[in-house]
Amino acid sequence: MKPDGATIRDLRLRKGLKVEQLARRAGISEKTLRLIEKNQTETPHPETVSVIAKALNVEPESLFPAPPPIGIETTISPFAVPVVDGIADRKSSLFSEAAPLLAYLILRDKQQMVLSRYRITSELVTIGRSVDNTIKLSDALVSENHAILSVSRSSIQIRDLGSTNGTCVNGQRITGRVEIRYGEPVAIGPYVIELLSPDTDPNAFPVHETGLIRAKPPV
Repeated sequence: MKPDGATIRDLRLRKGLKVEQLARRAGISEKTLRLIEKNQTETPHPETVSVIAKALNVEPESLFPAPPPIGIETTISPFAVPVVDGIADRKSSLFSEAAPLLAYLILRDKQQMVLSRYRITSELVTIGRSVDNTIKLSDALVSENHAILSVSRSSIQIRDLGSTNGTCVNGQRITGRVEIRYGEPVAIGPYVIELLSPDTDPNAFPVHETGLIRAKPPV
């Protein structure tokens, strides 16, 4: 927010703009803008913040309490451990070398930049904004409990948990439980995830140098 406490909605109204007008200037959908105005305590994807700020002729930092990182805030459980240079982070007390590797999960932004890599060792992986999820994605377009993955050596399935903005596989919004193949893109808010075979070399998917991960122990 701005120092005077003005919200995005306040700034829009001061400039005499309707939602559709600001959305058009920023190049985003009206639905997205309405969600952001409603949930301004949650920091949207950095690129979204940037285009809105430009449309309002203000600095991105003035719209939210702190500069949004180019990346994500993730909560890491013992079953989704970050991979650094192809090796799970052994500095973390959450790392269990004995846990069997079921798959790698690659997290990208819509520009295909790799934001994070994980080794998946649990058959169930939940994704959403809530801290209770295996992987927490802090973006207003991601629901508190957005989706759940069922992972095994023989199959991968994903189910949308009634999220506001839906889950898309290969560009198609899904309903119910859907089986996915290795490498198929799954869109959740402004992020894209891919599940890869445990035989994959994660070094083939280097994390973008501006990516940021904040690790928190599970609650």
